[in-house]
Amino acid sequence: MSDDKKIAKRETDDTETLDGRSVLAPATDVLESADEYLIVADMPGASQDGVTVRLDRDELLVEGCREPIHEQAETFVYRRVFRVPDAIDGNKISAKLEHGVLTLHLPKAGEARPRQITVTAG
Repeated sequence: MSDDKKIAKRETDDTETLDGRSVLAPATDVLESADEYLIVADMPGASQDGVTVRLDRDELLVEGCREPIHEQAETFVYRRVFRVPDAIDGNKISAKLEHGVLTLHLPKAGEARPRQITVTAG
């Protein structure tokens, strides 16, 4: 697979704010298998209701809100945007948040999966 087909992280060095809250890029692992891309993002303190995952053409937005745990704590937003290849089956993307870890399964479309070609004789 060429580099232009892989998932790419879009990062900036600037500190962002959103509605007056600090924005943090969650630590993220991106793995690829023959059938899917797997994205695992650390989002401690985020609740299921506060997490948004949205696919818009070739961009996957992952966002989650962490409410303060005490009065002096800051409210902040986890936010990360990934550029995804066209080979993703957007209708079959699934997401699960468990113990502050968001796991996204991005299945590859059938035509993008590697397949074994049978060689016949004669």
